[in-house]
Amino acid sequence: APLAGAEIVQLEAATSEVSLTPFLQSFRDASGVMTVEDVRGRAEQAWAPPDVGRRPAFGFTRDAIWLRFRMRHIGPTPTLWIVDLESTRLDTLDAYVVRSGVVSEHFVTGNLRPAAPRMLDYLRPAFPVPLQPGEEVEFLLRVHTETSVQLPLSIRSVAGYVGAKAETAGATSAFFGYLKALILLGLVFGVITRARGMVAYSAAMVGVLTTYKIMSGSGNWPEFPVRAIIFKQGLILSGEFAMMMMILFLRRLLDLRVTLPTVDRWLVRVSWVNAALTLVFLALPFRVVMTPLFAHVLIMGMVLMMVSLHAWRKGIPAARFYAVAWGVFWASYGISGGFFIAREPMPGPAWEYALQGFVVSATLFLLAIVERVREIQRAANQTQRNLLVAERRAAAQLRLQIRQRQSFIRDLHDGIGGLTANLSILAELGRRQAAAERDREHFARISDLATDGSTEVRSLMRSLEAGEMSWDDLVDEIRRQGRTALEPHGIKFSLTVTGATDQAGPGLFAGPS
Repeated sequence: APLAGAEIVQLEAATSEVSLTPFLQSFRDASGVMTVEDVRGRAEQAWAPPDVGRRPAFGFTRDAIWLRFRMRHIGPTPTLWIVDLESTRLDTLDAYVVRSGVVSEHFVTGNLRPAAPRMLDYLRPAFPVPLQPGEEVEFLLRVHTETSVQLPLSIRSVAGYVGAKAETAGATSAFFGYLKALILLGLVFGVITRARGMVAYSAAMVGVLTTYKIMSGSGNWPEFPVRAIIFKQGLILSGEFAMMMMILFLRRLLDLRVTLPTVDRWLVRVSWVNAALTLVFLALPFRVVMTPLFAHVLIMGMVLMMVSLHAWRKGIPAARFYAVAWGVFWASYGISGGFFIAREPMPGPAWEYALQGFVVSATLFLLAIVERVREIQRAANQTQRNLLVAERRAAAQLRLQIRQRQSFIRDLHDGIGGLTANLSILAELGRRQAAAERDREHFARISDLATDGSTEVRSLMRSLEAGEMSWDDLVDEIRRQGRTALEPHGIKFSLTVTGATDQAGPGLFAGPS
């Protein structure tokens, strides 16, 4: 029987795309076990147009949601039409095509089971329905999922579907390709420079990429035996892992252990709290977890944004890019996720808006890294300039000390050297004029002591003036000192040298010793 109160979708040869929202009727199966025969046997009063805003949305529900509509092909030739569901993250879907009151085709798909062979299951489910000229069919769709139920349906021609698919695939590939490039860039740079912050950045991007792969349906592995774990617990793990890596990235980027040690200690505690929350989220039903998980991500984004603003206020310029990056992410993720949870969806899938926002955020995170590197370079250049100034000051001080030492040496030579020389001359004169032998011996002794004093003064002068002493210098000094000290007293001095004297000398310290 024709659907009461529901207009039939008229498909012509020129039709490219038709939104099915005005043509839909919905039925909620609270038991979740009704078959297509049970549903088709329900009274017409049980069916009602869905409560829609921009698209049919039913929020989080345990009910199985049924949608139905009728379409008629009024073109002159047989045509294949595509019923396109612009949504992802749905657990189980069953689609039925009823021709002449009999179910002629049954499609199965969803995140928890492989798609039927005839399904067009790229990123989002699409159901091919061939129609003959003038043929009218009824289409029923059953959805049962733990996530928010959003069912934006449309009918497209093959050309229209290919164009929409190419547009979606191009945008998705561009976004994911950009994230992969950032991962590779951060990893290579981090490994080469041994910067753990860059490695943490790459790890965070891996977590984000995995999260959006799951949310978008790009990561759809029909042959994998534990699909439910991938699409539910895997989503939780990847999201929380990305958050913890972003905390580590912030700590390394701004060097909080040194610049803001108190904040760093609190972020370490926050990381442990995140790990504990992850375990709690994994233990709870996915339907229950979605809202607190979404709120947790927003809260953590706000916390990290406030920390970076505080670091910026404390004089770390790179923190401003980090703060703006989290602001963009918070806005895009919050707006799209809020509409997703609040049953008032945006024109396109929520994950697309959140992914676009995060791509901008990831770019700003990279700018924060660049700014931090520039800060380090500026600090290194300033340190180099300070060292150069210090070296110049030290050189000037050294030149002053050398001049003072040379002045001291000249004064020492002119003073003490002159006194010992005069004393030696006077002692020699006294010895020659002395009458008694005993007095001549005393004057000779005084002359010898004066000569020894003069020798010691000359030795001290040489030690103060010399910068280095070679082995030849040391041998000559020993020979001179030995002859001077012994031969006037009738003792012969003999020195024999064994070995090469052209090697590096003993240095200044060994010479005076």
